[in-house]
Amino acid sequence: MRRLARLAWLLPLALSLSAPDALAADPAPATPTAVKSAPVYQPPARGKPRGRVGGGSRGVGSALPSLTALVPDHTGETLAAQPSLFWNLAPLPPETAKLVFVLASDESVEPLVEAELARPEAAGIQRIDLAQYGVELRTGVEYEWSVAITLDPSRRSRDVVTVGWIERSEPPAGLSTTDPRALAVAGFWYDAFARAPAELRQTLLRDAGLEALPATP
Repeated sequence: MRRLARLAWLLPLALSLSAPDALAADPAPATPTAVKSAPVYQPPARGKPRGRVGGGSRGVGSALPSLTALVPDHTGETLAAQPSLFWNLAPLPPETAKLVFVLASDESVEPLVEAELARPEAAGIQRIDLAQYGVELRTGVEYEWSVAITLDPSRRSRDVVTVGWIERSEPPAGLSTTDPRALAVAGFWYDAFARAPAELRQTLLRDAGLEALPATP
């Protein structure tokens, strides 16, 4: 009986001594999954829905050029009369390919601009400066712009084309027209992207569903 009484007394002590070891053996809590940051670009309520148009080609040598207008899935807005337009090219097309930029609106039967572009020196994000073509966007008018690659003039069905839309609007009162983040929040896609540093550009591309593209011009 004395032996049983001694064991009964030792049991709580043994449990208390072993408790820290048991706690130490518990696995560490899992690291929480990273939460996707809130979007910076806020589409304007007045933006017209547009399906993004991008192009690719197959079977022309080893090059498979792909074009993507760096635009949201609606008519992007700008404050500028002569904004910059951005598009992505990857990989470079053959040296014999022809690249053409076109700017048009419903107000004109003929394109406002139809010009051949120089072949880029490197693949990636490209810029078109409308000031180089002497045209100015009118406020409240929607414009369609496109870049096309002709790989084989005798087979125009193989052309690669990407299309974007743009409209010039007036700035709301109090908007900082030099702050790319403020411009993005206000819905001015083209101005925000043109002024944004690389990190913010990547965020804007993500907000537009284009995060797989490089963010360096």
